[in-house]
Amino acid sequence: MSSKHDKAKNLESFHWPEFNFTEWMTLNEEDPEAFEQRRLKWINQTIEAAPEDYQQRLRGLMFQVDMKRKQAKNPLQACILISQMMWQSTADLKVFLEDLGCLMHNPELLENRRKIQSAEILAFPQN
Repeated sequence: MSSKHDKAKNLESFHWPEFNFTEWMTLNEEDPEAFEQRRLKWINQTIEAAPEDYQQRLRGLMFQVDMKRKQAKNPLQACILISQMMWQSTADLKVFLEDLGCLMHNPELLENRRKIQSAEILAFPQN
């Protein structure tokens, strides 16, 4: 498995495929099926160009995004659902970082948490 340094170096050297919004918008208006085929190809190429350690996570994320798009009744609702998913992920990260900061300043909290999570296992007689 790659080290954290290797992963950071891989991300620094990652180059996104070129994206021309006007061209994509025009294609969607004129030929939605061609747009969808090109969209899928572009997404797959982007994932394949990403560092190998990130590809599975990116495919999972795309699956979640695609499911939100399918659930939606229209493009605006899809945008809202995907945006909510993004904001939830951001909120989860914020909580994690706050908890981490709290533990770093109060290491005894981590020790107390370990004690709370431990439990004695009782043996029950078998009939």
